[in-house]
Amino acid sequence: MKIAFIIFVFAYTLLSCEGYSEQISDGINSIENIEKEILNDSSIVSNEERIILLDEYYINAKGLKDDDELRSKLLLRIIKAYNEIGENETALKINKELYEYARASYDSLLIGDSLLNLGYHYIQQDQQDSAYYYYYRAERIFDQIDDRRKSGNATLNMAIIQKDYKDFVGAEANSIKTIRKFTPADSVNDLRYLASAYNNLGIVSRSLGNYENAISYYEKAIEYRIKQRKNIIINAGSYNNIGLVYTDKGEYDKAIDFYNKGLQYDSLFIKRPKTYARLLDNLTYARFLSGEEADYPNLFERSLHIRDSLKDKSGLATGNLHIADYYARSGYPDAANNYGRTALDISKSIPYNKGVLESLMLLAKVNPPTEALKYSNEYIGLSDSLQREQSRFRNQFARIRYETEELEQENTKVTRQRKWLINAILGIVSLTLLSYILIQRSIAKKELRFRESQQQANEEIYSLMLNQQGKLEEGKQLEKQRISEELHDSVLGRLFGIRLSLAGLNHKEGEKVIETRKKFIDELKGLGQEIRQISHDLNASTFALDKLYEEVVEELIQTQCERFELKYDFKSDPEIRWDTIPDNHKVHLYRIIQESLQNINKHAKANTVTVHFEREQENHVLLIKDDGVGIEKRKTKRGIGFKNMQSRVARINGKIHIDGRPGQGTELAIKFAFKEAI
Repeated sequence: MKIAFIIFVFAYTLLSCEGYSEQISDGINSIENIEKEILNDSSIVSNEERIILLDEYYINAKGLKDDDELRSKLLLRIIKAYNEIGENETALKINKELYEYARASYDSLLIGDSLLNLGYHYIQQDQQDSAYYYYYRAERIFDQIDDRRKSGNATLNMAIIQKDYKDFVGAEANSIKTIRKFTPADSVNDLRYLASAYNNLGIVSRSLGNYENAISYYEKAIEYRIKQRKNIIINAGSYNNIGLVYTDKGEYDKAIDFYNKGLQYDSLFIKRPKTYARLLDNLTYARFLSGEEADYPNLFERSLHIRDSLKDKSGLATGNLHIADYYARSGYPDAANNYGRTALDISKSIPYNKGVLESLMLLAKVNPPTEALKYSNEYIGLSDSLQREQSRFRNQFARIRYETEELEQENTKVTRQRKWLINAILGIVSLTLLSYILIQRSIAKKELRFRESQQQANEEIYSLMLNQQGKLEEGKQLEKQRISEELHDSVLGRLFGIRLSLAGLNHKEGEKVIETRKKFIDELKGLGQEIRQISHDLNASTFALDKLYEEVVEELIQTQCERFELKYDFKSDPEIRWDTIPDNHKVHLYRIIQESLQNINKHAKANTVTVHFEREQENHVLLIKDDGVGIEKRKTKRGIGFKNMQSRVARINGKIHIDGRPGQGTELAIKFAFKEAI
């Protein structure tokens, strides 16, 4: 019964294989179409059109009931596409459905992917604690299934969230953990994650005042982006970050050098105008702080104008602060107050807490005591509030880690108890079955078992005798066939060639003729040696160990063609690894070439012979052409030579094809497959 069931499953798999392949192919095309038709097609200009197409893909993907893997891949890409066009709530709804399905089917990989998407959703909604929770759960899932790349993705996102909320210890730990997960880097994507992790470490180190570490980390980020060989222009931002570190240190000349490095990137203003404006503003500010004379109000206003056109509010806040500081240091408190209030208003509208604090601090310095006290109190209140908020987030991050680990331990405990119970039940059932089988076997009659074993032994002996006799007969026939082929292909072919050559010398005289006769006599000696080799079954030693196979074949072709005054063209595809092809295959190919050349010499009346070994993916091809009279003017009877050739082709599991036209020569093609060892 069990065997019949296995046979049924195997047959069903074979019958359904072709249809399944087509479905997979269609699914992959659908995933690519989401990119091509919806996100990158320039003819689709509105999100409404994209939503209509995505809705259709979503309905079709849900209909794939028989292929869970393909269905999941399509839904994940559809979720990503909804997010990319701003339809976050729709993406969240589909992702929650997918997450519940993944949990019900115990698909750890799909659970992890769904958790990553949930983390991304809550990042977009500025709910950082929820995003951290889902990223942390995703990391734990991917660690369990040993998917280091997706685990590293989740870890990096947690590090960035922790950095944003001043949890610098946690951000540093998770950034270093990310680097370990993506080292060694096996892809361009790995390099991208490594660059982001080092950039995050740079920001953390600068915030903690570890300036040397910050510079080192930023330089590592630049190094990994250069290795990616694409989007190198992003390094302009890293040069800006290094410049900020040197500005913090008061080393303004070095800061100016790095700001200029960032500005040297080709088309930076066109490709990344925000980065260009940031570098220009920071460069102007560093030059001012260094004491360099320049037209500062206008230089500051230039970057401010660019940021205003881009509606870069955080950039506008920083730019107004720099101009305010310039006027404050230059002795113009009213102008400093105006720009400082503008920076404060913009920072509050975003909100941009760092900008708010810096604006309040500057306004406290440039205003009269009464106003200054108001700004100072507001600064202290906001600073305390932010510290409490950051402390709350740090505690929240720690609580998420603790509660998740506690839940996992409880799940592990329940799973372990369930496994123990199942194993106990299986053990009891197995013991009961074993006892039953032993009792049944002891009841069976010894005489019946003896007769059955005796009968089986007799049948096996008889079968072995028949098999041995068959093998002997098969061996005899194979040996006869082999000797016949060797005599015809090697000995008789060469004898024929020598006989014709000697016949051509009968009416010639001279020293050169004598030398030629001596050469043919030496060949007859060699032929005698080959006959002895055949008699001792040294078939595979045809090729000298100190020669490459191509050299042996070319030597054969050269000898035959010189004898009959033929031109030849021999080529062997360098991708063919002859050292991986068995010797018996090479022997058969050698004999086929030898027999073909003999036939050309006898019948073709050709001037040129072409012999090529070619590689066609998994196949090898032997191609033999001549420019003779064509196959219809040759002898039509296929004798023992052609039968031997067919036999040799069959032994290498190949196929033979002969094509010829009157007056246009003949082409022989032999194709055989051989999977090379790696």
